[in-house]
Amino acid sequence: MRKGESWELQDKLFLKDDADTLSCNKCRIALNENTILIGANLEAAVYVIVHNGVTWKQQQKLLGPHNSAFGQSVAIDKNTIIVGAPLEVDKKIGDYPIGAVYIFVRFGDVLQQQARLISPDANDANGEELESFGHSVSIIGELLVVGAPKKGFNPTILDMEVGAVYVFVRDDGFWQKPVRLNAIDSRKGTLFGETVAVSEDAIVIGKPNDSDQSGTIEGIGSIYIVSLFPTPSVLSGSYPSDISIALTCESYCNTIYYTIDGSEPAIDSDGLPLDSTIEYKEPILITDNTTLKYISVGPAGTTTVKTANYVIDRVNPVLEEVTSPINGSTLGELSSIEGIASDDEAGVEQVEIIIQDTTTQQFANMDDEGVFHGWTDTPTWIKANGTTAWQVDTSNIAFVTNNTYTVIARTVDLASNI
Repeated sequence: MRKGESWELQDKLFLKDDADTLSCNKCRIALNENTILIGANLEAAVYVIVHNGVTWKQQQKLLGPHNSAFGQSVAIDKNTIIVGAPLEVDKKIGDYPIGAVYIFVRFGDVLQQQARLISPDANDANGEELESFGHSVSIIGELLVVGAPKKGFNPTILDMEVGAVYVFVRDDGFWQKPVRLNAIDSRKGTLFGETVAVSEDAIVIGKPNDSDQSGTIEGIGSIYIVSLFPTPSVLSGSYPSDISIALTCESYCNTIYYTIDGSEPAIDSDGLPLDSTIEYKEPILITDNTTLKYISVGPAGTTTVKTANYVIDRVNPVLEEVTSPINGSTLGELSSIEGIASDDEAGVEQVEIIIQDTTTQQFANMDDEGVFHGWTDTPTWIKANGTTAWQVDTSNIAFVTNNTYTVIARTVDLASNI
């Protein structure tokens, strides 16, 4: 255990069985509160170790089918224990391993099996190729994530052994039909679902044999992150007119609630909205400056508030004046053009100008880095530095002596009004 900035040995665990008999290939361990799980996949067993307030002791030994790799993966959240058996054979489906996941629930000091899960699209069409359902598992609250990194045919990309991940939700003690997650860019042997993890915010999926974006470097690996929160169809920002916002969520998210008055969304113990909280059923029409706050009481068992701010700006910005040079002035040189702009709503985002040689009817061509590229027949908007007080450095523009020049300026606000 940790004391200050250092770690000290708290206890050394011995199993009730002879310690030499613990047999596993890369033994899996999971910890939650006062319980440790040790998966021994080669003996199809999981050891459950609990802390009784004084020391750690073995509480129970869970056994799975012989040669099923029961214990290859383990996970625990409070009183629910998950064990993967990726080599298990289901005779109802075929003679080859498809994998399974076992769920145990603790009642007092005893663990009882609650369910056995297999993938809903399990088959042995791959012959001796493994599906490996249950190779990785992770749980939080009522949400269970199961990896099957050698899962066969993926109809999305028409390939074999590309891997898949299944998301199960427990409702009133029963595990519902899962959602299958596929990596649309997977290829054979990339092992999508080799590792999985789930938190209140997201599902994280490992694909260790993935290649780089160009596809030239193999085996560098990647991770995929799946958000567990609703996503607004319109991002926070400023807009020139009314907007309609849809809140979308994956099928394993529950009901969405929101407020538009700046208050925190709240629901009672029965899941009913309180005060100004509204249950989301249809897109939200935003007609004025609004702070949208929304939640989804997901199967992870938590409620996290997300916020999006919207400004509805129907007023065009104002380009008050070009302060330098003065209109109609005769100059020996022109090193900069300066001015003032304003916007009382969303705010000024950008000031741009066009410089025209009225003698030749051509326009100054300058890039966003301020580099002059000569004169052109096409008008080119040049971005100014600054917003309400702005300036364009013209010291590198090749002005011609005795020619006349016209400056056209415009202001763009954060709502894209001009």
